[in-house]
Amino acid sequence: MARIVLVADDSPTIQKKAQGILKGEGFSVETVSNGVAAIKKLGLIHPLLVLADVSMPGRDGYEVCEFVKSSAEFCHVPVLLVASDLEPYDAERGARV
Repeated sequence: MARIVLVADDSPTIQKKAQGILKGEGFSVETVSNGVAAIKKLGLIHPLLVLADVSMPGRDGYEVCEFVKSSAEFCHVPVLLVASDLEPYDAERGARV
């Protein structure tokens, strides 16, 4: 089984950094720049893990997480919500999704 990580972030810099780190650890990495694309990509790649930026166009990381966790097909996939110092992380919303 492929060890694929889906990185959903609208920052090309963050995508490249995450890709470099994860590939260095032996993972295959797929990147998308918004939450809508992340949700569409799930069924195509069946990732081992999803890294989702909390602030993205289309659907944000919280919405991506909620979709994954409410899906019978993907509810077992861990989602790591990613935020920067410039983006406030809503701990209550994160815990809820």
